[in-house]
Amino acid sequence: MKNILLEEYLKDIQTEASVSGNVAGIYAFGIIPWALWRTIGSIFDKSKRECGTYSISNKRDSCIHKARIRRSEKRIDALRKFKTEECKDKNKVDKCKNAADVRIKYEKEQIEKNENKLAKLKKQDRV
Repeated sequence: MKNILLEEYLKDIQTEASVSGNVAGIYAFGIIPWALWRTIGSIFDKSKRECGTYSISNKRDSCIHKARIRRSEKRIDALRKFKTEECKDKNKVDKCKNAADVRIKYEKEQIEKNENKLAKLKKQDRV
């Protein structure tokens, strides 16, 4: 009985393009491993927790990318503040500023990566 209800539920979900990978994962590995995978992912990624650990939707994908962009922007602001306020030791100024610049560059790359993924979702009309 439970399997029939689950199969009917999954058939309804399969009509959306974005969920085909998730549904395939559920069918291939079963609901329990899929749920564990999603739980583990949400433990280590705050954006996945904010956007729904177990939801299967297009909105979740775009929400995750938007949350990651916001997170990277906050990190860049904090690094710029750190660079101006904390890198004052005369012996380590260059090393400190270079380390902050490297991290800022990395965060900008992450923003670009997530913006590209978000644009791809919008292009596919999945947002």
